[in-house]
Amino acid sequence: MALTVAVVGGVAPVLVSDWLAPDPSSCPGSGCGGKAPQSAGCDADAVSLEPPRDNPVRLMVRYSERCDAVWAKVIRARAGDKVTIRVAGGDAESEVVNYGRDQYTRMTYAPGSFTATACAVPSTQSPRTWTKYCTEAEPRSPWR
Repeated sequence: MALTVAVVGGVAPVLVSDWLAPDPSSCPGSGCGGKAPQSAGCDADAVSLEPPRDNPVRLMVRYSERCDAVWAKVIRARAGDKVTIRVAGGDAESEVVNYGRDQYTRMTYAPGSFTATACAVPSTQSPRTWTKYCTEAEPRSPWR
């Protein structure tokens, strides 16, 4: 019995720590550009910046330091609205909401010191009560 406890006691910490660790990224650094954050494993350690005021569609910037990547997400949009992300001096991504109320962009490479601009753009197909809304993020932003 003592042998069983010793084996289980020796194995359990490894299994628990492996289970709690974030999924490894399949695309470190610039290799993450253009990929979906969830399927690449970059959303596991991601933090968010969501401006609390005058944010009509709950636009947020998501950042994974481990992946050196950012992406934008909206969660109160409508079909036809668009969400974009652009890293100064780098790449940009955009997606149109096809159905539902939320949408995220693919990732853009955001090395060390970056400035990213995320925007939500209302559809022109139906009358909206808000206009294009943008926010900026950088490594020293108040991420949560």
